[in-house]
Amino acid sequence: MINRLPQATSPAQGPPDNPQARSTELTAKAGSVRSRSARLALAQLTTQLGGVSIPSLPAFQVVMGLGAAAVLAALAVAAFLPGHPAAASGRGTGE
Repeated sequence: MINRLPQATSPAQGPPDNPQARSTELTAKAGSVRSRSARLALAQLTTQLGGVSIPSLPAFQVVMGLGAAAVLAALAVAAFLPGHPAAASGRGTGE
């Protein structure tokens, strides 16, 4: 019997009906958006040093501010996620 690897999906097909595959795809896309926004901020806010453009201090402050805003947004979303009751999972009952 020949073991076959699963076929990769094309971008037009989208991810398979696997929640883990969807999570992986969304994580990859979020990382891409984060890096693009940081690159944009660092590229737009530059200063000249010896004839070379380098990112300025405000550029790094903007990137740190974007990161802090993303953390606060994630905390706000996580605060409204439903939790599991302690009694239903058998945890936290003290037994």
